[in-house]
Amino acid sequence: MLRIKSMFILASLIVLLPIHVVSSQELELLAQWPLDETAGDVVQDVIGGRDGEIASGDLSWVPAKFENGLQFDGTGYVEVTKDPELELSESVTLTAWVKFDDVTGRQDIVSYADSYAITKESDSTFRGFIYQGAWPMANGTTAIDAGEWYFAAMTYDSTDIMIYVNGELDGSIGAPGEIQFQGAPFWFGGAPADPGESWFLKGILDEVEIWNRAMTEEEVMEVYQNPPPSSAVDMKGKLATTWGYLK
Repeated sequence: MLRIKSMFILASLIVLLPIHVVSSQELELLAQWPLDETAGDVVQDVIGGRDGEIASGDLSWVPAKFENGLQFDGTGYVEVTKDPELELSESVTLTAWVKFDDVTGRQDIVSYADSYAITKESDSTFRGFIYQGAWPMANGTTAIDAGEWYFAAMTYDSTDIMIYVNGELDGSIGAPGEIQFQGAPFWFGGAPADPGESWFLKGILDEVEIWNRAMTEEEVMEVYQNPPPSSAVDMKGKLATTWGYLK
């Protein structure tokens, strides 16, 4: 009888113990803009076909971190038409490679209409933020230097915003709830706005990507160390077998 009672208590404790559940959702690359063009105004999404277009400014194609990239002059931006499949309200990862020519002032790097974004702040650090009626912001601490390449990643998992720099966690903030979307498109390097809110990029942008869920810290580091070339994915954005560790 004592043994049966002990087993019952143990079983009850097991049920009550908190269990950390890791997302079983397969990590999928939804959109990838390699920025490998050499001419023209079209910016190709090699995964989802969501091509963007240079909307303004004297932008140019130049050698970058991986093949070519897009040089921003501090006056122009790229616009990608809004797409409901990229309006990931509960979990998302946004990444980009960037090199700044000038680190003064705020500069917008990539932004889905200020609903989720990565920026460089006036104190020369990275910031990741989302929109929930207000803008909770994860502020980084890494001091950005002009002329250096950086891999920036913002993740959101319905609970926390994380900003990563070169694969390492650089800042975070709690923001439970969901991302709210404002009916505007996706922008690279700035956005059309009032003069006081036009924070255009001065530098080179490369390899902009959107993933279907929040990466773990280990996954962000893997992508930083082993960026997937466009040839490593099929037309649906599923990762090839060489990326099986992320499943």
